[in-house]
Amino acid sequence: MKAIICDDEKSTCSELETLLLKYAEEKKIRLTVEVCYSGEELLKDMEKEDIDILFLDIELPGENGVSVGEYIRNVMENENLFLIYISSKESYALQLFHNRPFDFLVKPIKQENIFQVLDQIYRIAGKSNFIFEFQNQK
Repeated sequence: MKAIICDDEKSTCSELETLLLKYAEEKKIRLTVEVCYSGEELLKDMEKEDIDILFLDIELPGENGVSVGEYIRNVMENENLFLIYISSKESYALQLFHNRPFDFLVKPIKQENIFQVLDQIYRIAGKSNFIFEFQNQK
C-alpha cells in the first residue's frame, strides 16, 4: 500500500512518517510513504500515481485540506482512498463530513491512534480484496 502525508509542518510529517514505517515494520507489511507540503503538490502527485491512504492537514498554504478533499472526492471521483484528516483544532471535524473522511486525528498524533487507524484500514482493505505484499520474515 502507498500512503501520502500532506502537511506544511515538517516536524509533523517526519513524526507521522516514522510512525507509519514503524507500523509497517512491526506488522511485516509493505507500506511506502511519501510527503507533500501543499495541496497543490499533493494533487499533482495524485494525477501521476495511485495512493491508498492520505493523511491530510486542514490548514495548508494555498488550497486548504477541506477543498483538496472536496476535489479528490468530487472531481477526481476517488472514493477508494482512505482519507484521514489531521489537525490541531477539533472544531474542523463537522466541516469534513461531506468529504467522507475515514477518520480525523488531533495533533499531536499519538502512536496508538495511528496504529488503530491503520489496523482498521488493513482489516477493511483485506475484506475488499486488496492485495497486500507481505515482507519476507528473516
